[in-house]
Amino acid sequence: MGILDMIKSRNKELEFMFDFDLIQDTSKKIHMKQLAIQTCINMISRTISQSEFYVKKDKKIVKDEMYYRLNVRPNPNMSASQFWQTVVHKLIYDNECLIIQSDTEDLLIADSFTRIEYALVNDFFKDVTIKNFTFSVHFK
Repeated sequence: MGILDMIKSRNKELEFMFDFDLIQDTSKKIHMKQLAIQTCINMISRTISQSEFYVKKDKKIVKDEMYYRLNVRPNPNMSASQFWQTVVHKLIYDNECLIIQSDTEDLLIADSFTRIEYALVNDFFKDVTIKNFTFSVHFK
């Protein structure tokens, strides 16, 4: 084995080490960015969940069923803070969030949906899926 062969083998090891450092640094940067985004989402959602939403009828604040749904328990499976955290998370990651009202007046967050857009009339949503259930009705 000559001196040139030793230099070539060392360079291959160095190239591999530099590539490994680059991958490791990139994964650390990605992890830190995801951590920063998640921290921001948590701060925003905690702020919103601590807010009080008012319902007005005829310029008077009314504490009715909708007030309760927005501030205390939107549905039987979520508290208001869990609900608003999920809403903020979907808004930041998906840039949209569909909240529907069920037949029992519960507020539900759609996992997936299809939006049909119109120019002159209201859009409507179909194929609304929440967890494992897909609604057969369309929502305005």
